[in-house]
Amino acid sequence: MRPRNRRTQVQLLSIPCYQQGHFDGLCAYYTGAMMLAALYPQFDREFGELTRRPSGRGRRRVEDPLIRLYKGDYRKPRAGSDDRYVLARWYYEGEYLETVKNTLNRVMKEEGYKTRFDCEKRTAHDSTFRNIASSIDEGLPVMLGWHTEDFGNHAVLVTGYWHGKNDWLLINDPGGDQQICWQNLKRDKKENFEVVTCNPEKHRGPRPDMVVTEGGEDTIYRWTPVPEGGTDYMELDTLFQA
Repeated sequence: MRPRNRRTQVQLLSIPCYQQGHFDGLCAYYTGAMMLAALYPQFDREFGELTRRPSGRGRRRVEDPLIRLYKGDYRKPRAGSDDRYVLARWYYEGEYLETVKNTLNRVMKEEGYKTRFDCEKRTAHDSTFRNIASSIDEGLPVMLGWHTEDFGNHAVLVTGYWHGKNDWLLINDPGGDQQICWQNLKRDKKENFEVVTCNPEKHRGPRPDMVVTEGGEDTIYRWTPVPEGGTDYMELDTLFQA
């Protein structure tokens, strides 16, 4: 079993990083897509697939699971308008992570998985950083949304953290960044953070490989069955020797 003491750096591996391009409102969509693909890699090929295929009684449906099951919170502007207006608002004006969390849970329910996601409003207290780091230690990435002075309104997938003079979050950012300083982020906060986590007690699927760096040494861990029953992270070197 991997050690539980304070580490220099922990990074979850092989999580796809989708880019939002010029669509500023799509950061929450791509962050949700990365979360889903990190835990269920089979969904990776379906994101962005707006082509339709036959389903059920001869009808056709959108491939992309998040778009197919998305239910926005916006009011429609007039009687008779359809969900295409709601989806367009998401594309051009963005969405809260609470709504994306609800969509992820709809995907899990439709696919028959027990995995569930939770969303909380968190303050800039360092306990929020520790909460995120604890989820990373469990092999579960975290969706983080913020409203700040310098960093604007944005959402990213946190895939790791490291300790130095300051604390840093390692991120898959739809806008292209790879890390952000926690102290700077909490200093510039204008509203509480949105934090979406995967409930570790309900997720029975795989978890990403993890690299832990301590004292300049890297150790890679893989989520795998253990002799006592259940699953946990084990060193790859140990697995290869078994």
